[in-house]
Amino acid sequence: MAKAAKAELYAKELDSSRLRGDWAEAISKGKPTSWPELFRKFSKHNPDRAMTANLAEAEQAIRANIESFHKEEAYTDASHVSDYSHEPSASDSTQFPPSMELGENGIGWSSDNVAGLAGRIDELRRSGVNKQAAIPIQALALFTLGRDEDAVSLLHEDKFIETAGAETREDIDQGEIYTLALTLLGFVVYGMANERLNLTKSEPGYAPFALAGYAKAIDLHERIRGGKRANALRGLPADEIERWAEVALYRNALLCVRSGDMTHALNSLRAYQAHAGRWPADFRLPQRNVIYRTYLRTLNRAVDNGTYVDPPALPARSRDDWRSRAFHLNVAATVASRVQVRDYESERAGREVEQRTFLPAGARTVTSRTVSKRRPNPHRLVRPPSVAWSNEVLTVQLAAATSLGRSSDFPRAGQINTAVLDFADELMRGWELNGEQGGEPADEAVDILYSLVRVTFHSQKLARHIFKLLFAAERYDEAKRALDAYIQIVDKGREANAAGAGAQASEGVGKLANGIDKNGHDDGEAERDKVLEDFEDDETYARALILGARSVGTYLKDYTYADKTARKALELLESSKSIKNGPGYTALLALAKRVAGSTRASLAIQLSDPQRRPDLQSEALALLRSSAELDPESSETFFSLAYLQGELRDISSAVFSARKALELEPADIESWHLLTLLLSAQKNYKGALQIAEVALAEAESDDEAVRAGGANGVINAASAKSASFNSPAELLSVDFPPRRSERAESVLRLMMTHNALEEILEGVELAIDGQRDIFTFYHKVFPSGAVSAASASASTGAPRLSISGARPTPSQSGGRLSSILLSEGDGVNGNGNGAIPRRYGSMTAMSQVSSNGGPTATRTRSFGHGQRAVSQGGAGAGAAIAAKARAEDGNDESEPTPSSERQALKVRREATLLARVWLMAAASFRRAGKHQQCRTAIQEAERVQPGLADVWVQLALYFYETKQANLAVNSLYKALACQGDHTAASVHLARLFLTEPNLKPRTNHDAPSPSPRVEEQASSMDGTRSRTLGGTSKTQDQAPGGAKSNYASTAEARLSKVAEDLSSVSLAEGLLNSVTTGSGWDCSEAWYFLAKAVKRSGRVKRERECLDYALKLEQSRPVRDLSTSLRR
Repeated sequence: MAKAAKAELYAKELDSSRLRGDWAEAISKGKPTSWPELFRKFSKHNPDRAMTANLAEAEQAIRANIESFHKEEAYTDASHVSDYSHEPSASDSTQFPPSMELGENGIGWSSDNVAGLAGRIDELRRSGVNKQAAIPIQALALFTLGRDEDAVSLLHEDKFIETAGAETREDIDQGEIYTLALTLLGFVVYGMANERLNLTKSEPGYAPFALAGYAKAIDLHERIRGGKRANALRGLPADEIERWAEVALYRNALLCVRSGDMTHALNSLRAYQAHAGRWPADFRLPQRNVIYRTYLRTLNRAVDNGTYVDPPALPARSRDDWRSRAFHLNVAATVASRVQVRDYESERAGREVEQRTFLPAGARTVTSRTVSKRRPNPHRLVRPPSVAWSNEVLTVQLAAATSLGRSSDFPRAGQINTAVLDFADELMRGWELNGEQGGEPADEAVDILYSLVRVTFHSQKLARHIFKLLFAAERYDEAKRALDAYIQIVDKGREANAAGAGAQASEGVGKLANGIDKNGHDDGEAERDKVLEDFEDDETYARALILGARSVGTYLKDYTYADKTARKALELLESSKSIKNGPGYTALLALAKRVAGSTRASLAIQLSDPQRRPDLQSEALALLRSSAELDPESSETFFSLAYLQGELRDISSAVFSARKALELEPADIESWHLLTLLLSAQKNYKGALQIAEVALAEAESDDEAVRAGGANGVINAASAKSASFNSPAELLSVDFPPRRSERAESVLRLMMTHNALEEILEGVELAIDGQRDIFTFYHKVFPSGAVSAASASASTGAPRLSISGARPTPSQSGGRLSSILLSEGDGVNGNGNGAIPRRYGSMTAMSQVSSNGGPTATRTRSFGHGQRAVSQGGAGAGAAIAAKARAEDGNDESEPTPSSERQALKVRREATLLARVWLMAAASFRRAGKHQQCRTAIQEAERVQPGLADVWVQLALYFYETKQANLAVNSLYKALACQGDHTAASVHLARLFLTEPNLKPRTNHDAPSPSPRVEEQASSMDGTRSRTLGGTSKTQDQAPGGAKSNYASTAEARLSKVAEDLSSVSLAEGLLNSVTTGSGWDCSEAWYFLAKAVKRSGRVKRERECLDYALKLEQSRPVRDLSTSLRR
């Protein structure tokens, strides 16, 4: 090889080894070699570059001394875990490398050696050769010796800090790359020296110069490794340029966060993230964890403060002075413009995620019509400022979870992983600020927390977050198991603490682990003030128990478990000494008593125990009254109290409580509905109808106000001018706000009650006309339920429906209820468009926001429920609903996913709502004498939800109305097969046995065959084969002479009429006794017919008692049952 070629080769190898940054060994010809050997070869073949060899040799010696010193001082990347601060301030500081004291030495290092090497480099610098390379190395030596002012002064000599790197070209020669690395090193040392002077001298004037040094380093790094080059360098091993650039990005970001400049802080954090995405997976993980947690915290606080700014576009290169704030901002924005943020919102569009309202920077808080002064959930007073914020926080959460998973091992005994716990808190905070979304967003958050369970041990905090998110994700069974696990973990922890952990904590024996990285760096040796950081205090534990009790009761209807959990919370609060004198104790105790009272009242009904019911209801009433006294601003307390008082038929007190709830939360649909029902219980039907109309009109007005404020979830410019955004439907004072879908269900049920009151006051025909609004509202607000109903029909072989606003003609609908309601009655105007005079604020208008938040195109009153023929047999709706849920989830596997299970649950819930609307229409048609239309409506309900007992009760009433008592009895048996304790089915069955002497109780040999569908029911016996619901296929018994016998056997024919009547009466009385002591304890019809039954046996006193109680119940009976009309 030619001499010139060898000279160039060893020059490149020297620069490459220095850039590689392994100061223990160099690389020559691709193989490890010693540094002295490399220096020898370089000097031999480059005799004219002796100054370069001397400078490189001095640098290697300095860096080797520093590495040995850091190793002895246990200074590693893991030393930076303490840089994270929950509440950062200007007084905080980032961990600095340790400084050498003169005269000290150790294995492989000596402060005197470093000082001597610094002097040697100074001589080289003064010679004028390689001056720009010598200055940074000498400055690093001075910084290591703690001579910060000397380092700063040196970097100002010959205007290094002002001019170095200014002329960097786009096409960098390989020989220049290490010179640029040294220039970058000089800028970083300048920043660190000024930052340390700012700390040691307590003079804020040094901070801007520290930021200037970091900005210069970041700017240079961006020019040589950023822009288009960045992606090409993805995943390559980190070298000296990347190491010092990371130091600049890291320290700059934390310093900006502490300065309080939110825009500069966010862009500095984004700048770090822009490069972190291409760094090796294991590079500087402890620092990344600190940045990610700080990043999340900053994003969350930006929402609280209304100071969030979207990621910037690429700005023009700044021409400002390098010391100016404008230059610092420009550099941060330049790098931040490259940050990659995943567009979660677009990916989730059209899926199961509910839309949220995003506020611009000008609007900081949310206001509503809430009158109550209590605000238990401060995060609900703000909104995400933009779609960009939501995407950014979700992107950072995923990156943080990935980094934590790589950097942490399972903690040792007595240690906790505080990095994971801090991140979990910020994740939950971000989820709350992002609208507490359920569905897929909650699933993703749960998956992240599950992944972190592997690097924690029995974390109480993680268990609490997980069960809360699972309830939000509507994974209720799993959430209950997680709640069980949480309670066990906390209770075991408290037992261990009582047994001696507290004494260890007071002696400082306990240790905290901030994470143990894969290389064995143990950062858990540092002491902290809070040894038991992962220990739930009494207040936190009580709040979690209250949430768990309420969630299990509301969503799983397991009131036994809910009552047990609520009692546990109450006992904890009443025995706790740590929070009794706290400022929030009274409100928390009131909340616990409210939830305990509500769950106990529900348990009293669910148990169906006549012995325990009065005691449980009395306890519940006392708890709710005490809660109202402790917290008179809680609308939820007064609602629960009014509900219980209504159940106990103390209507006047219930009305007072309901009005109080409405005064505190005027936008609460459930409170309006409860007041409507209570007024109807007082037989004030006109007043109840007026209240319902006002409630529906205000609900429509509230929705229109939200639509006027913004479209597609973004507030318009006019609304942004105000510092607050008015969301009138928001219930800001409640502890457990309804979901948007739950509010829509509440409006639908209120519309049904309004329709029932209309029928009482204005007649059945007008009520039938008004039902069109209910169907229109349903199809606009619950499109998935409507589509699934159509799918259920399609799965049975019927033509698929068109769920549109077009009005079908009678010929198209083939006599279906949609066509009947559109073509019959006084509601059709002269134009034939089905318009009806408005009796209250049009619910059609209210329904113009569909479930995904998008506006609809028309304001019609048509059903929008297209053509569907009567199916002949086939599968029911359940299979079609489940298949649709799996298809929408994109998963045809047999193993269900959380998304498919949630979708199936949603569709079943919406299908039940639709079935109840059809049954309401069926009842109206029956009362109007329109039997064919009644039957058609029942068929629609049965097709949507065949397992609903109310379907078969309505069918029984239809059969009874059309003089088909036997078919009515069989239908009631079917209802009881669907729900064994169904009150209406039992009462109607008993009534038939009492009023129809020719009916007989079904015996064992009358067991039903597989039931055909409703449309297969024959109006009479078809020849010798029964097609009745639940009937048998055996040939009817014939009397002598060929006449049909009225008896199943010859023995039965010999029974006297009296004995047969007593048999029916005994069964009826047994049924009614079971009902009145169980679920139908407050059913007036049950007590009335029980009086009829006992009269047959001559028990006059018992008859009078039953009649008196039936009259009392009937006099205070609402137009619709509370349990089926309201959410509890």
